[in-house]
Amino acid sequence: MSKPDDIYRQRSGIVAREIVDEFILVPVSSDLSAMHSFFTLNSVGRFIWERLDGNNDLNTIAAAVEQSYEIDPDTAHKDLYQLIGELNQAGLITQVTPGEVS
Repeated sequence: MSKPDDIYRQRSGIVAREIVDEFILVPVSSDLSAMHSFFTLNSVGRFIWERLDGNNDLNTIAAAVEQSYEIDPDTAHKDLYQLIGELNQAGLITQVTPGEVS
């Protein structure tokens, strides 16, 4: 389970594209079975994705979501942790260890 001071970054080899009103993440791999899957994000998901740069901890991202989308802290944190879990399970992000922070 993620903690507020955890830091994540996007895995390399993920192509992000905006198509119509959707933001789509597609893993690019030489393994053809991995390329059939893609992940669609709404505007809040995209906002979060763009902040998963290996520098921002989850608390910082949640505060940015609260401010940008004018939602309460509980909702921001709940939605953030849910998305982080889904992105992690899909193999699209990786947790940064303290020595790796850039």
